[in-house]
Amino acid sequence: MSLAGFSLAYFRWIGAPLLKLFKGIPKSLDAAGKRIYPETYTSVIGLFFFIAFIIALPIALILFPFLGLISLAVLAAPMLVIVGGVMYPASAAATRASNLETEVPFASAYISVMATGGISPYKSMERLKTVKLLPNLSEAARIMDIDVKAVGMDPVSAMEKSAKALPSKEYKDLLLGYASTLRIGGDVVHYLHRRTQMIFEERSGKFKIIGERVAMLMEGYAAVATLLALGMYVMFIISKVLPAEVGMFTPSSFVLFAYIILPVISMIFLYLTDMFQPRYPSSDWRIY
Repeated sequence: MSLAGFSLAYFRWIGAPLLKLFKGIPKSLDAAGKRIYPETYTSVIGLFFFIAFIIALPIALILFPFLGLISLAVLAAPMLVIVGGVMYPASAAATRASNLETEVPFASAYISVMATGGISPYKSMERLKTVKLLPNLSEAARIMDIDVKAVGMDPVSAMEKSAKALPSKEYKDLLLGYASTLRIGGDVVHYLHRRTQMIFEERSGKFKIIGERVAMLMEGYAAVATLLALGMYVMFIISKVLPAEVGMFTPSSFVLFAYIILPVISMIFLYLTDMFQPRYPSSDWRIY
């Protein structure tokens, strides 16, 4: 028996109330692309909650004679399991939306070029299911193909369903706009070209904003690292001139700042800079 099946069979008494309490879980799971029955997912959360409670309770009882009421903080661990399990689908959906935003411009350009040659957008999306460079859209195209060939939906309805399910505004506007243009008898090729142009113009504006933010971040890092380092160095020199009982900045403090505090500050700024960097659908690490 799998973990999901075991959880649904024996911990449904926790999963069912959780699902009623947090009604947004099914929508978040669908948006995140997690193919699991919502009640099964909440039952898995119930299983981990039960395990965490079984572990935390003896630890709290053991620590109570030594720490008193502070030891009861250990009992918060099971609640954190529930909070983390409930928040995970929404977090995964947000991550997927961010990844989709990086892939949609390239997919839109591909669909527009194919439409110029007489290939319908659905056929173009069908071909994307084997493209590894766009993993998220490849998965969406695979689900769309299943809706058409297995469920029996027409291609336009399948594209509308995919657009409404995925948490990407650009993807939704692209496919729903195509479906609307097709139904009213408009020029589909012109729409796709115009929509692709708008997507790349919006992306260009976002890149300019990202560049400004990174520049401000680097200026802040230069100011913090330089001024802080100079200030600490001056304090260290002054402390060497003063008598030992007066000087407060010891060599060990200087080593702590130079080899621990300053590198940590640099790593934090590097992490923030990486967060602001534009994302691409895939990365090639062979050059490293």
